Order: sequence, then C-alpha cells, then structure tokens
Amino acid sequence: MKKVILTFVAIAGFLASCTQAETVPTPDPALISRIDELITGYTEEGEFSGSVLIAEQGFVVLNKGYGFADYEREIPNMPHTQSSIGSVTKLFTCAAIRMEAERGALTQDDTLAEYIPDYPRGDEITISQLLNHTSGIVDYANDMVYDNPKYMADPITIEALIDRFKYEPLEFDPGTQYDYSNSGYVLLGYIIEQTSGMSFYEYIEKEIFTPLEMNDSVADWDAGFSNKALGYYSPSGSSTPTKYPEVHHTHIVGTGNLFSTVEDLYLWYQALHSDESWMPYDSGSAYGRGYGYRAAFIPIHALDIVVIMLSNFWGEGAMSELVIDVQEILLEDDLIELDASVLDSFAGEYHALLPDGGVTTIRISRVGDHIIISDIGSNLLGFFSLYPLSPERFILKAEYTWGQTFDFRRDDSDKISQMIIDDVFIIELTLIE
Repeated sequence: MKKVILTFVAIAGFLASCTQAETVPTPDPALISRIDELITGYTEEGEFSGSVLIAEQGFVVLNKGYGFADYEREIPNMPHTQSSIGSVTKLFTCAAIRMEAERGALTQDDTLAEYIPDYPRGDEITISQLLNHTSGIVDYANDMVYDNPKYMADPITIEALIDRFKYEPLEFDPGTQYDYSNSGYVLLGYIIEQTSGMSFYEYIEKEIFTPLEMNDSVADWDAGFSNKALGYYSPSGSSTPTKYPEVHHTHIVGTGNLFSTVEDLYLWYQALHSDESWMPYDSGSAYGRGYGYRAAFIPIHALDIVVIMLSNFWGEGAMSELVIDVQEILLEDDLIELDASVLDSFAGEYHALLPDGGVTTIRISRVGDHIIISDIGSNLLGFFSLYPLSPERFILKAEYTWGQTFDFRRDDSDKISQMIIDDVFIIELTLIE
C-alpha cells in the first residue's frame, strides 16, 4: 500500500531478515500533505475550525489544529484543545449502560417504567429501544424552545428536562420503527444515575475518563476547562465567525454534554480497538453538533482506521463532507472492482435473523460497481451501499461516511447464508426462492 509500510490486510509487523525485529510503520509524506492541504482548504474557505487526528494501523497520520479556539484573542486550535463532542456523547452513554448491565445493575430488557413508574406507556419501552432509537419517544431537540440559546443558558434538573417530552404522544409503537431521538439518551442518563447512585457527570469521569487517562475530557462544565474552544457560527450573509451564546450542560445530559480533545478520543478508540476489557463498550461511529460546535468520531475497526474531528465552528455540512473526503484518500488503495457477475450473485430477497432475535426482510441488488441493501421488512436495518474490498468483504458507504465492513458467507449450495458486520454481529440470511 502506498500510504504506510503495513497494508490493512497484513500482519501488524514484518520480520526483518536476520534479527526478526518488528518493522515500525512510517508515514507517506504525500498522504499527509494531501490530507493537510484538504483540511487547510476547508479552513481557508471558512468551513472548518478545529482539531483533527487521523490514524491507521496504529500510526497517527495527522494530529493538528486549524483555525482559532478563540477568534477574539487569536488563540489557535491545538490537538489538546477541548471542544464539544455533541452527539458523540451518546457513545459514552451507551458504554455506561453496558457497564451497568455487566455489573448486574440493569438489563437492556428492563422497561422504562422500572425507573420512572409513571412514564406514559413506560412498561412498553425497553432500555434497548432507547439505545437503538426505536422507542417512539419524540425528540425533544425538535422542540423550538431548544433552538433558543437564551432559554438553555439556565440550569435545569434532569427530572424537569424529562418533563419537557414525557407527556408527548409516542410517534409509533415501541420497537416497530426507527427514529432518532435525543430524548432516549436523556432517559438513559437518568437511568445510569438511578442504578449507580452517581450523577451522570461523575459516572463518566470516574468509570471512563479516569481509567483511560482522558485527562482533558470534561463531563461537568461547572468544574471548569483548561483549554476550551469557544463555539462560533456565521450569521446569514456574513463570513465573520460570531460567538455562539453559551448553553448550560444540564439541557443536554447524556445526549450531548461532553467535551473532549482529539487526542483523548484517540485514547478511547485505542481502548475499544485493542483492549479486550474495553471492546464490549464499542458502539461504532457518530457525528455530533450543537451550539457552535461539530464533531466526528469515525472508526473503521476492521481496517484500523479512525478519523476524529472536533470543530468549534457551526457549518451546515462541511464536517461530514470533510470526513468522507479524508476517508476516500485513506481508502483509495483498498477498494477493488468486481465483475458484474460476481456482484449479481449476491442479489435476491432474504429473510434476515438479527443478533437480538429480531427478524426482517432485506433485498440485495447490484447498482453499477457496488451492491445496495434495502430493509423492506421492518426498516430496522435501513438502506445502505456496500463497495467491495474483496469478493467476500465489503465496506459501507453512507452519504457522508465510510463505515462498517460486511463479510458474506455462503452455504454448501453457494447461496448467501450470513452477513457479518465488523467481524462481530452475525445476521443469518435465508434466500427467498
């Protein structure tokens, strides 16, 4: 591979001819230059301001700040600059729930009513559904009040926050559809507090930040910051960064209240990727946004690639576009072309048995040089495109990111029988004749 000495499919080190010493990966200067120039271009166009860390095969390709953490005082962004991670917070909330389940304090089959007895239809809503955005609970972030930073400047209790959406009718029966809901993660934060006896902030700092030495990460903003980036946006018709009004972290507990740095988030990635004691807490990738900030934590574990970006500038789409531009540079030597006949061999409709016991029907079709998967049953899997890394392994390409790997297994009749996501989640497939 052109990018680093080690390829994605090779053993982690070569053996030297005489000493059998391990070869250390070295960067491709051209790769680093291309990525740096790309991000610099976004910065100069006023579409990005923040910190970026990119790593592959255990080697940090780029770790750099762009623009200013404080435009008024011209304090530059640095790798250790603390910035809001927005909805990347949800990955930590999910990890905390799994920790509590591991300790026997809860199960993902517990109902919401066990923690909030008077929650309407709470006996139908499970922790698993809150995690997976299938509870039907409305997203309180769509409430127009929450578009008003002045309202969010004052602290609020988590109980009062829950009351903001508690009595709204469900959008659908629990477990029957998917619809992204920040409200579910506020409820998960509350459940963590009930089972642990700690505040959500204390829990995340004690159980995750401290053991991983994520020393620059902050859950409770009132405790203070050492290198905080201020959040900015550009008013309509202006190219000048304008400071976004401050909001209070209690309005986004469990769903968007964490601050971190790209270097701390890389510690998080390394633990999830290579430490067996932390791997069970991996919940994949996430984008985050909110009140002057953007964030991206996008790992591809099967290829040991991670792209981490924290921006203190609110742009409409630049963050996700920048991530996929970077990923395509990193992946350009890994994607292959398959004959149409090989891609056609995947086509058909399948009964799909999901890891959690759920069932649906999917359709696999060839479109040009790739295949697409459509959930035509429950929409629990959704719709996505897969591009080949080998005749059996594909990588997901969504609108603004490359993501999970999908391995397909065939039975003795050469029919597709399994779809394995990221080497972990096995979906049993039965072709509908």
